Amino acid sequence: METRNYSEALNEGYKRLHSQIEVERAKPENAEVHEREIVKKSVVSVVQSIKKTQPTEEKKEETQSELHVIPQYAEQEPEALKKEIETLVELAANKGLEQAVQVSLKCSSFVQDAFHDALVDNLVPELKKRGMI
Repeated sequence: METRNYSEALNEGYKRLHSQIEVERAKPENAEVHEREIVKKSVVSVVQSIKKTQPTEEKKEETQSELHVIPQYAEQEPEALKKEIETLVELAANKGLEQAVQVSLKCSSFVQDAFHDALVDNLVPELKKRGMI
């Protein structure tokens, strides 16, 4: 899986995620948890806060995605589902986490979960590169 070069314009999203990662790291129950799981918990927390504060009435972005970032467990799913996941990851990379979450709210629970997993897989290397984890 290639590491995406996320736009520098997305620094606000990284700052928000980094803050949540620090919150998760500080929790005693996460002392022995692998960093990937901490990032995943942080993404879920950010997604939940976005859900609470943002209306879900957004137009769906139509983007072309050439990434193959879907989680392994979704490999056998229909092409349409895989494309939805890839599109959401691409949207997060180009437009930011909040906009991708807004669009994901209109998708099935399976697509949302797979999007979160794919996002974590792409964010961990980028967050390491930026010294955030």
